Parts: sequence; C-alpha cells; structure tokens
Amino acid sequence: MIEQQGRFLTADHTKHYGFLARADRWKLSWLPEIALPIEQAEAGLRIAEMAAYWGPWLLFTDKTEAHMVRRVVEQHAQVLGMDALDAYLRCLASDTSRGRDD
Repeated sequence: MIEQQGRFLTADHTKHYGFLARADRWKLSWLPEIALPIEQAEAGLRIAEMAAYWGPWLLFTDKTEAHMVRRVVEQHAQVLGMDALDAYLRCLASDTSRGRDD
C-alpha cells in the first residue's frame, strides 16, 4: 500500500520513497532528477514494490505469473512515461526490499 505521510510517499514493500519537491511535484528516491505529479510518483513506487518483491527473477523467467506481473510493470511505466525495463532496472539498482524487522 502506498500512503502519504506529510511530505513523503511511502510503500509497504520497498525502501524507495517519494518526497514533495514543490507544491504539487514529487521526486522518487530512484528517480530524483524528475519532478512528477502524484499519480506518476505513485506509479513509480508501485514499480519499486514489484522490483523489491520479484527481483531480477522477473526478467528471466517464462512463467505465466511473471508475464502478468511484467504487464502490470509496463502499465505503471506508461503512466510514469518511462520504458518499463529502464524503470524496473533503476529500482533494482539498489536494495529495495524491506526486511522482516522493518
């Protein structure tokens, strides 16, 4: 679940976050160079959550569930205005999973 906590957007399953950069624009921890409206920032955090959960395995399997998840990543990337693979790999570039004690 993604929720706004003051000037931050947080997600349950990733350490990535969004922060309010100015009045109505958000920046993502994995994409700080672009200021986004909240809808795009939320889409970016959803991609980060999927990257944290599925990891690189999602890129290399042909299982049906992986195809479905990749389609969801593509939909969120489209909202974000990015290539799905680029967005997913950027999220994977750092440890995005929340540990059991987080």
